[in-house]
Amino acid sequence: PDNGSAMAHRKSASGLLRGETERKTALVVLNRPLSRWTKRLWWNAELRVLADGAANRIYDGPEEVSMRSKSEKEAREEVMPDAIVGDLDSIREDVKLYYQQRNVLVSDQSEDQDSTDLMKSLKFVQDEMEKKGCGTNEYTVAVLGAFGGRLDHVLGHLNLLYQYQDMDLVLLDNCSLAMLIRGGKTTIDIDEECEGPTCGLIPLGGGETRATTTGLIWNLDKDTHVLQIGGLISSCNKIDGKVVTVDADGPLLWTSELRGDDHCD
Repeated sequence: PDNGSAMAHRKSASGLLRGETERKTALVVLNRPLSRWTKRLWWNAELRVLADGAANRIYDGPEEVSMRSKSEKEAREEVMPDAIVGDLDSIREDVKLYYQQRNVLVSDQSEDQDSTDLMKSLKFVQDEMEKKGCGTNEYTVAVLGAFGGRLDHVLGHLNLLYQYQDMDLVLLDNCSLAMLIRGGKTTIDIDEECEGPTCGLIPLGGGETRATTTGLIWNLDKDTHVLQIGGLISSCNKIDGKVVTVDADGPLLWTSELRGDDHCD
């Protein structure tokens, strides 16, 4: 979550990864193979949104999300989303009918061709959380399946971190996590059981960004390090402890490796 004033922030994904956060959470699942984090995030989320073809993934693999060992049919009845959002060009007709018959909102937004299914889903989350009385800074949005697959999709997802800077947005897949670190001073609380050691601070916003850090093996110093696409970027860095601090004069993409999956090496 992102807490604090405009100049002092605190970020942490440990509650999300453990499924133990007390902060309200909305989950958006994208049309990618289900993640090992899906079950934890699903049952801790206050709002669960499937972006178009992600509905096929949940329908076909409910046992991966179910809390109890049961038949596929029983698991499918248990793992019920709150909404399916998008232009609906990927969801199968049998899947759409199944969820409609169970009063799941299926929001056809095919008339909007200027936004992606994820953008449509984030707007839906904002509207629904507002109805629950939650301001944008009072909840976290976890997006599962944000990496892998087509590169243009991945770049589009990263771009949304900059578009939705007021939202506490966390992008995840099996192997990686990404959050936006806004300008100013930020403290990142690290869950050593789930995160690291590899991490990165990437200046995707354009132009030069200077930053001073603590808590990394190779720390940055504003006086000597200028981060810039086409120049220095802090990739393949490593976390050194439970807390990382970043004092930056502009936004930076924070990435961390997620532990526990042999396929991520």
